[in-house]
Amino acid sequence: MKEAVIPFVHFRDESLQSLGNLLEVKGKRLYINVLNWEEDFPYCPIAVVDVAHCTQGILLHYVVRGLSIRTLTTEDGNHVNADSCVEFFMQAEEGDAYKNFEFNAAGVCLASHRASITEKVVLSPGEFSSIRRWGTYLGQQLDIPDGIFSWELSVLIPWKTMGYSDGKAPKQMRANFYKCADKTPHPHYLSWSPIAGEPKPAFHRPKCFGVLIFEEEEICPGLCIRPQF
Repeated sequence: MKEAVIPFVHFRDESLQSLGNLLEVKGKRLYINVLNWEEDFPYCPIAVVDVAHCTQGILLHYVVRGLSIRTLTTEDGNHVNADSCVEFFMQAEEGDAYKNFEFNAAGVCLASHRASITEKVVLSPGEFSSIRRWGTYLGQQLDIPDGIFSWELSVLIPWKTMGYSDGKAPKQMRANFYKCADKTPHPHYLSWSPIAGEPKPAFHRPKCFGVLIFEEEEICPGLCIRPQF
């Protein structure tokens, strides 16, 4: 089972535009490069996610480079996996329940609370609005089949939206990260943690999640100067 230690960072930028620069230096870089179904879907675009956490929630900065760009889904709560898409699935503990957060390159999100693979409740409008987003193609509707495109997407998902009612970071969580694009000219299905035992693409497999271990917040980051009495 894959594991990654996720650093704590101090982050208060309301726009998220600086998140990529911050996580380039202080985040944990995870490579979304496992070709689970290579025989049928051999294409492997470049896809990484830099991960950190702050007092507000988990911070994700995806960087993607690959053929074509598609962002036809325009409203939260609708399927985005047919588009140029990145995903984050997580669960607080091992079992059947988990949550899926899926984003197209325009920042449109599909997310749901799942009691199991087949039982789901889509996030409420308030929960969707709590997920902050910024990206290269934010809000744009595109369908360009030819050419190489590079894009970034920054996301902040609050702890409460992930199901942590106290609004605080857990010591660890089970999770996986994905890259897909079902209806582009070059469909692909990549993951960070390998998906075993499935004959065709299937991301909703909590048993294959890896583990994220969250570093504790530094009480006094950097140099602490003692008060003079």
